[in-house]
Amino acid sequence: MTVTTIPKAGIADDAIDNTKLDLSSNYAFTGTVTGAGKIIKSSRVKYDSGNIDFSNGSSLADSGIDHNFTATSTSNTLLHIINVVLQKTNEGGHGGGVTIYKNDGAITEISSSDGSLVRMHQDSATSVRSGNGSFTYHQTTIDSTSSIKYSIYVRGDSFRFISNSTTPLFWTILEIAA
Repeated sequence: MTVTTIPKAGIADDAIDNTKLDLSSNYAFTGTVTGAGKIIKSSRVKYDSGNIDFSNGSSLADSGIDHNFTATSTSNTLLHIINVVLQKTNEGGHGGGVTIYKNDGAITEISSSDGSLVRMHQDSATSVRSGNGSFTYHQTTIDSTSSIKYSIYVRGDSFRFISNSTTPLFWTILEIAA
């Protein structure tokens, strides 16, 4: 006969371990679970449709790369992680700068006027690449639990995102419990 319930007093503390529970299974908990981490939700976009070139001087322009994200709570925070290879294709000129906009407007937590999340400049030589670049932004204010369009904005002359099937741009957003 299969036992379907065991009284709480019938189980000693820490008596059940991974040899009795399948840790790859899904379980529904109704109380608070501790030790399981604080990442509530994650989302990732991949862009591998070709290099994106910028020659817009010191003005920020939309790169065309968007990430729509719907947070579960306005009391949480978001962590944006963007992996991309940056390239300055000519010497001098305005250096490259990258930032994130929210619904096509500057995020007040970032000094968005100059692309302050990432900056790149070279005074001589050509075709200098940043290598496998990664930059992050911890967004402490979430305005809504409706879908928000986040966009990468860039400034620079002869500045490029390297993006193809072997070197894609990845943008991950993690929602973290407050």
